[in-house]
Amino acid sequence: MLKPNINISVIIPTFNRKNTLTKCLHALFDQTYPKKNYELIVIDDGSTDGTGEIMNTLLSDAPCIMKYFRQVNSGPAAARNVGIKMAQGEIVLLIDDDIIAASSLLESHFNWHQKYSDDKTAVLGYVEWSHDINVTPFMRWLDNGGPQFSYNKIFNETDVDPARYFYSCNISLKKKLLTENGEFFDEEFLIAGWEDIELGNRLKKRGVVLKFNKEAKAYHFRTVALSNYCRRMFKVGQTSHILARKIQQGEKKVNAGSTLRKYFKKIKLILKYPKFRLYYKLAKYYENRAIKTEIFKFTINYCYKRGALNMKDLIRITEK
Repeated sequence: MLKPNINISVIIPTFNRKNTLTKCLHALFDQTYPKKNYELIVIDDGSTDGTGEIMNTLLSDAPCIMKYFRQVNSGPAAARNVGIKMAQGEIVLLIDDDIIAASSLLESHFNWHQKYSDDKTAVLGYVEWSHDINVTPFMRWLDNGGPQFSYNKIFNETDVDPARYFYSCNISLKKKLLTENGEFFDEEFLIAGWEDIELGNRLKKRGVVLKFNKEAKAYHFRTVALSNYCRRMFKVGQTSHILARKIQQGEKKVNAGSTLRKYFKKIKLILKYPKFRLYYKLAKYYENRAIKTEIFKFTINYCYKRGALNMKDLIRITEK
């Protein structure tokens, strides 16, 4: 047996997605890149759905080196940090547990790191919806003009802004860039939403260059309902103040607004509540029928702003 020479460490945080995780790992087992040259690191963020039992089976069947670590639920930022510290590879590839890799994903990332060998160069891959799921018009909008990804704005570019496009669902960079400078994910972010963009902002200040390789392709294997996404955006809004504070550290403080200004913002949102109720019903109607940008955008932004201002959740409406 050839001695492993690990070049790439694939880091996958997971939480209560054992079936999707299984598909994710099987796709990573079936890569064109030599199996002796990469490892898979799965960090279980306190799953309660039997992920551990599934992993015990997968560990024995894995054709490449695979490691499994279980932690108390602490969020994806903390989970990725564990994986980065465990990684043996010079290159770390960050993906999510609902990402299904194309067979050439690892090879595409590795080749670009050979092409752009500078330690401060990172590579952003491309993600689109899986062809094996029902992609609704609402989901199409999320990835093309909506708040999830903005690949449509960079599809013909190579150099992109790490402060805007540091998408941890499919991105690779040199491990030493993170470990030697202590630039790990900020664990104050307990949910997915801003933790990757915040890291991208810090890395940009260190001179990191982000290259977009649209041939490094993977597929998002998850359906997204409007109601669930509204609740998610409310929670993401609640963490937006953390991002603002982190970005402003070490810079001239930007006045976030007085208590009075925030009060008027809340009043403004309250006055827009009837419009939200109408637009939410319209968005539900069109969710599976047609892309309605104005309706979808207002609905999602309203939930985000409500979370950012620490107002009462809209769970009763979004459950209807």
